[in-house]
Amino acid sequence: ALRLTISDDGSGISPAASPGFGISGMRERAASAGGTLEVIQRPGQKGVTVVAMLPVRSSSEAPAPAELRGTLQ
Repeated sequence: ALRLTISDDGSGISPAASPGFGISGMRERAASAGGTLEVIQRPGQKGVTVVAMLPVRSSSEAPAPAELRGTLQ
């Protein structure tokens, strides 16, 4: 599997923030690829960490380039 970890030292996600589509959209995309997405925010610490775990396909299982068109934006 491929593990992608992104962290920042900002103010974090406010509990009063209205739910948008950013994180839920990232979770849906990770799930559609057979993976997971976790958002970690620890009390008393600054920032947020986002961890995506995605399966890695062998070259024989990888989609042809034509199948990838339009998937990255």
